[in-house]
Amino acid sequence: MFACALWLVVGRTIGSVEAIRRRAELITGRRLDERVPEPTTQDEIFRLARTLNGMLSRLERSAKRQERFVADAAHELRTPLTTLRTRLETAMLRGGGDGDPDPALLSELWSQTVRMGSLVDQLLLLARSDAGTLPHLDQPVDLEDVLHDVVTSTPSDGVSVRTGHVEPVQVRGNAALLELVVRNLVENAVRHATSTVDLSSSSDGTTAVLTVDDDGPGVAPTDRADVFHRFVRLDTSRDRSRGGVGLGLAIVAEIVRIHSGSVQVTDSPAGGARFTVRLPAGRPPAEHDAPAPQRVTSLR
Repeated sequence: MFACALWLVVGRTIGSVEAIRRRAELITGRRLDERVPEPTTQDEIFRLARTLNGMLSRLERSAKRQERFVADAAHELRTPLTTLRTRLETAMLRGGGDGDPDPALLSELWSQTVRMGSLVDQLLLLARSDAGTLPHLDQPVDLEDVLHDVVTSTPSDGVSVRTGHVEPVQVRGNAALLELVVRNLVENAVRHATSTVDLSSSSDGTTAVLTVDDDGPGVAPTDRADVFHRFVRLDTSRDRSRGGVGLGLAIVAEIVRIHSGSVQVTDSPAGGARFTVRLPAGRPPAEHDAPAPQRVTSLR
């Protein structure tokens, strides 16, 4: 009897494993919606099948995100490329004269070229983040210097960009990437602000806090998680001439993540949106061996 019972148990186990193996053999990159059968017994085989199905679900979500990313990137690149091609074809058809090129045409072509180059740079940065190859340096960075550099160099489009309460806060990381975080947040705020954008920084000793406030329309609570996704543009910023392509805040979220921080959007006392970045505050080494805080350099 014991041998018979053992044979039944072993046979059932082997049958479950074989069913899982056969289904797994059929699953390919184009069939990630398939799942292996989960036996009804609450044993190790069941847990193995459940784990495999969980892994397949994660792979499926990742593949879908990648497909959307590629499709959206192609769509966004098509717009400036189409403009460039159309304007160049028009210029060629008008060719033959000895006059100088039309300044308006050159200005438009330059603008589209810069826009396309910026988009490619953003896509490259996100691709490097996905691959885990962003240069995350563990060096001291003065946020006060970063804020000053961004405020003095960001085109404001008639909006007043100013610093409020700025404490001398130091964090550790990559100065160029952290400067990009602040710049993207400020440029986003400028696009939506009515008249003012305010920056501030503070620290409680363990956490550095950076805030960017604007007096624009704000972000609805239902949209606040979505604004950090790639290629997301809310209704108020769908105009590509002002609204960008929806990568700036996604880049902010990625850079903050690799610096072990967090970013969130809430209502601002100014009436618009408040973006708050929290990063681990730097703990400078002893004075005799402390390296000089980083200034912003190239990302490359």
